[in-house]
Amino acid sequence: MAERMARNRLGHEEVEPRQSVCIRTGRLIALVRIAGLCTGLLSCLPAQPQSPESWYVPPPHKFDPGPPPEPDEPFAVPDVPQAVQEAAIVTPWLTVSPGLVLIGDYTAFSQDANSLAQVGRQENQAEFRAFRLVLLGRMGTDYQVSYLLAAEYNGLDRDPNQNWELMDLAFTFPIGSPATKLTVGKTKETFAYEMVGDSANLPQAERVLNPFFVSRNIGAKVTHVIGEDQRMTVSAGAFNDWWAKGDDYGDAGTDVTGRVTGLVWDENQGTRFLHLGLSGRYVGADNNTLRYRARPESNVSSYYVDTGELPADHAWHVGLEALWNQGPYSVLAEYNRA
Repeated sequence: MAERMARNRLGHEEVEPRQSVCIRTGRLIALVRIAGLCTGLLSCLPAQPQSPESWYVPPPHKFDPGPPPEPDEPFAVPDVPQAVQEAAIVTPWLTVSPGLVLIGDYTAFSQDANSLAQVGRQENQAEFRAFRLVLLGRMGTDYQVSYLLAAEYNGLDRDPNQNWELMDLAFTFPIGSPATKLTVGKTKETFAYEMVGDSANLPQAERVLNPFFVSRNIGAKVTHVIGEDQRMTVSAGAFNDWWAKGDDYGDAGTDVTGRVTGLVWDENQGTRFLHLGLSGRYVGADNNTLRYRARPESNVSSYYVDTGELPADHAWHVGLEALWNQGPYSVLAEYNRA
């Protein structure tokens, strides 16, 4: 978070408040980068949280990150040796950079009588959240198209309908200049820092705003970097996954999103900055229903709040975000309303 990456509930009825503390006592994230020299070209914006899976962030006034800088001190978890990083498939018209993402959690709960009555006993447990294989790179010579392919293995700690899930499949096309790009495919919507940001670099407390966004959707989005100093971004997109789910188009809701971000200040080579953002989301209802539900910043608990299926045609969401960073310390605040 100290890098320049940041440039640029609900219920059926009122009940007596319960007390329940969810403590995520452990978080292990490993991101293995292979072929680091070819990895930055898919980033839609040069200095903002949309960078895919923590790949290297371009320096100021650049759109290609180039090779990663040498760290001032050795990492606690060593990086992949440079010789291995340079082993990617590289041709005059194609680069392929494979990667591996591992995310693990341990969650502990403390509940009072009201909480036990409402949601039942929540068991302390560990979870292997993600085992994700990533391929990204570019195609073409004079005109280069970036791509991102990510598949996640779901069979380690639960019994899903299928062990593998396609997380991302997107292609990004420059429009006129590297400052403006069109992304098409299965990708993130342009709403909510918690989702748009890179999960491997978010603070430990996450999944706070899950009711207000989806992980991925199918559609198209345009991103644009504003100004020569690259201190502002604007993005917008439209999404509908009707054909992937086998629904009729009329029964599947269309989402339209937009987001504007800016740096109020950026000093000391990106170690002191204030990022602000405003986003909006039009949510089309699937089969004329909307539902908001959430867990307490956990992926292993019951749903503590759940509206059930609400008869609706659409909803409007608005989001505010702020990130302040001072050296090794950062404070992130976000507010969403539906």
